[in-house]
Amino acid sequence: MSVISISAKGSRGKVKGKAFFAKQCRGKYVLHSKSISVISGKPLRFAVNKVLVTTLDEAALLLKAGDHHIRLYNEEYKQWNLRSPEHVLVKK
Repeated sequence: MSVISISAKGSRGKVKGKAFFAKQCRGKYVLHSKSISVISGKPLRFAVNKVLVTTLDEAALLLKAGDHHIRLYNEEYKQWNLRSPEHVLVKK
């Protein structure tokens, strides 16, 4: 598939309209699973719902399935953001 980047725009506050990009955290891209959230009973953003992948291709496949949200990062504001599949742009 060869995904080059996964990105989204900020939607509120000081980051509204600012670009957020998928960035590795300790060598892995971080996604959060809605189905794990239902099983765990914890909100989606909690660590128990994390799914770690090593490539953007793997992340894009999970996003395409619709069950995962991805953590994106804005370098300017040093802020992470959790985004749903319908709000991200996958660039190949």
